[in-house]
Amino acid sequence: MSEDSSAAALDLASPNVIDAHLMYAALDGVAVVLDCAGFRAQGRFDLADGFGEIAFIDQTNGRSGRPRMQGDVAVEYFMDGTSLHRFRTRLVGTTASDRYRLARPRRIHKTERRAVPRFRLSGNIDSSFDFGPERGAPPAELADVSNQGARLLVSRTVGLERGGETVAGWLRIGGDISIPVVVEVRHVAPYDAGRQSVGVRFVEIRPVDQLRLTRHLVGLAPTTAA
Repeated sequence: MSEDSSAAALDLASPNVIDAHLMYAALDGVAVVLDCAGFRAQGRFDLADGFGEIAFIDQTNGRSGRPRMQGDVAVEYFMDGTSLHRFRTRLVGTTASDRYRLARPRRIHKTERRAVPRFRLSGNIDSSFDFGPERGAPPAELADVSNQGARLLVSRTVGLERGGETVAGWLRIGGDISIPVVVEVRHVAPYDAGRQSVGVRFVEIRPVDQLRLTRHLVGLAPTTAA
């Protein structure tokens, strides 16, 4: 039971389709992770003036203390919270200290994010994600969950805003499952006046706990599938 499917969806290959897709990704403010020579930058797309280019705004904490990125890069992001998109391209220039110009990729590989659905838990008072004491944050409501990731409704005061950020805590489900886990933020969207919807994947979870979680999810009613 895995959330990440190995089967590719329809890749984006036409220049016009790629341009339109990246424009919408920039307007939607999707969280983007950019890998350059092993360094992972976190930020979002912006529209660029150059023909056949897209801009990347680097929002990584502490970026002022490192050299400027250059050369080939790998880019990864979720679009609409449903499909993982990846492409490789190169940095072709800068427009500001935090803005890079990327050449339009020749192809964007699209992979279906979920091979199985998540299960809705929204409104279940016995289910939550409790942040570690060092974070000093109130528990997040667990809106839905799979054995690979979850969607959390997080107080805006917590400060989870960028893709690639990690945080440790406890996944509590149904009052009888309590699992220590480290999650990585994959996408962030507004939810209501006080909270944000934060999609996360589990990057550190013990195999025995993942098995416990999987067995619990298999027993949930099909009508709760998200």
